[in-house]
Amino acid sequence: MEKYPLLTAVNPMTCLSNNIMKCHRIIASIFRKHFKEFGVTNSQFSMMLFISKAKKVNQALISKQMHLDKSSVNRNLKRLLDQGWVQKEDKMILTMTPKGFELMEEMIPKWNLAMDEVKEAIGEDGIRAVDLLLAKLS
Repeated sequence: MEKYPLLTAVNPMTCLSNNIMKCHRIIASIFRKHFKEFGVTNSQFSMMLFISKAKKVNQALISKQMHLDKSSVNRNLKRLLDQGWVQKEDKMILTMTPKGFELMEEMIPKWNLAMDEVKEAIGEDGIRAVDLLLAKLS
């Protein structure tokens, strides 16, 4: 490997992006397990939660506040709109539908179970570390 000294010097186990993505995949799998019966992804649930709390929102605000690229917002919103959980008012304003609010009420107990499972796995110091990391990056 002398021909590739930079590659030889790199340790993928110390890659921050890789390690954060591994954490994301582990946590996402916990939420996926709890949300499976609803056919809703964690991203879609998070988006519905954001829309329900914001009351009326546009795609640009979802993208900005949730740090999602436009294609991710579009892909997830298409499913939420197609299922009748979210609706468009005017051309750009998104709101939850009664069907969407009912789904959220059904899902929140499962969300709480997933949250408890993650909190138990990472502990109080892990929660503080996530909060600190997010604060530093925001």
